[in-house]
Amino acid sequence: MAPFSLLLGFKPRSTVDFLPKLMPGEETSMKRESEDFLKMMDMHRENARLAIAYAQHQHALQYNSKRKETPLQIGDRALVNPHSLEWVESKGEGSKLTARWIGPFEVMDKI
Repeated sequence: MAPFSLLLGFKPRSTVDFLPKLMPGEETSMKRESEDFLKMMDMHRENARLAIAYAQHQHALQYNSKRKETPLQIGDRALVNPHSLEWVESKGEGSKLTARWIGPFEVMDKI
């Protein structure tokens, strides 16, 4: 199913849709058709959600496979990335000029 149909719930018209129908189709209950349509849309949206979640999981596995955890002990010294903190100086105007790392600071406690 096309992304347009998943987001908006209908298929865009094409030139073929404007041609007159040669044979009238069987009349069906609009309620049944609308219920079938809603079930189909829910199924496609759920499939899309699962595909996105799977892709995110695979990307996380790939990214984390090349990262190593640095174990810090109490008393070690560590640098801190100021952009990950809620400092006024590290946000907003002029934030590009903020130091990339500050410290070193001594590790006082493990969380």
